[in-house]
Amino acid sequence: MDNGENSLVIDLRFSIYLSLILSVSHLGALICVICVSLSPLIKGVLIISILAQGYYLFRTYVLFNHPNSIYRVVLKINAEYDLYTKQGVVIPAILDQHRLMTRSLIIINFKVEGKRFKMPMILFADSAPKDSLRRFRMMLWRA
Repeated sequence: MDNGENSLVIDLRFSIYLSLILSVSHLGALICVICVSLSPLIKGVLIISILAQGYYLFRTYVLFNHPNSIYRVVLKINAEYDLYTKQGVVIPAILDQHRLMTRSLIIINFKVEGKRFKMPMILFADSAPKDSLRRFRMMLWRA
């Protein structure tokens, strides 16, 4: 891995903000399903679906212990990215033009050759070291 001045390395870490948002939104969905008058079978299926999705999202984007979790992003000099997964796979990707950036939140998508769907990444202010996020945000504003 090139850690020189020609690359930007972002090591992702646990985000309390993302964990709170995921927890509150899934808890709210569970409360809505419980309060709505539906048949017990449909309620059961919806509750299991919400719990399964919450488990997957929390494991993938908050705890980074899913095999396909991206835990490191490296921007190379030619504006291409290397995404490092927990399986040890390095995925070459390019940044999609559609993104959302604020001071405390960055939502971006990566295009991977040969894949139909884009790979999303949600970065809060506590998702990575401050200096890395600041440099990444400045680079995104210029692009």
